[in-house]
Amino acid sequence: MPHTLRSFLESIDNRMLHIREPVDPVKQVGYLCSESRGPLMFHNLEGFPGFRLTDILIKDRRGQAAALGLDDIKEVCPFLAAQMSKGPGKSKMVKDGPVKEVKLIGKDADIRKLPIPIHSKGDAGRYLGSGVTVTKDPDTGLRNESILRVQLTDDPHKAPFWMAARHNYAHYMKYVERNQPMPMAFAIGLHPVYEIMSNWSGRSSTTTCTFSIRDLNSSGRSSNARSTSFSNLSLSMLEVHDLVCRFVVEYFSPEHDRCASLEDQF
Repeated sequence: MPHTLRSFLESIDNRMLHIREPVDPVKQVGYLCSESRGPLMFHNLEGFPGFRLTDILIKDRRGQAAALGLDDIKEVCPFLAAQMSKGPGKSKMVKDGPVKEVKLIGKDADIRKLPIPIHSKGDAGRYLGSGVTVTKDPDTGLRNESILRVQLTDDPHKAPFWMAARHNYAHYMKYVERNQPMPMAFAIGLHPVYEIMSNWSGRSSTTTCTFSIRDLNSSGRSSNARSTSFSNLSLSMLEVHDLVCRFVVEYFSPEHDRCASLEDQF
């Protein structure tokens, strides 16, 4: 059977806390989720009849292991390291899918009709926090998936979002050079393995600095005289991000059983 959000929810239902009392999705859901250690399902959303909302699916190792199809939580880090070391894969294109069963186009397309909450105190408003965005490089055709926070406004067709100087932004600048709008899809309600995938960033074409975990202590400083401490580096955002990603792949490489020891430090 295909791996969908519904199939995943069925697989973890024994851990799910079902809340059937009326809940305000805008003002209450964010607080309730922040206080929860396990997955939640809200069945009665005030002002949004017919909708359900779920969250906190992969906050802990048990949820992450379930999403990746693993039985042992200690397998999560080595498994991810092995997958990341394989490099990018290829997208499989299909003609149709369940996501297109209901289409709201033009004036009917109003993102405000979705039960999107205010997540934290001090937020400027409601925002979509885990929608996976999909963009395509106009030169190579390669696609990128990432998570960008999208804030709702009074205009149903305008939603500002923050884009870091990474792959999405590189795609965007190519469309700017062509004086063309950039197509971008926001996918909501995916199997949570896509959320895990979208939080990893591969190497870019920017020159990066590489450090072995063996050369750094817990303070981020060099453990020997030949290496440079992080505090003395002058790196761009791209270089820092790549440095962190390279660190993760090295530290959690399949041939080193170091996952548990790092988790103990936190």
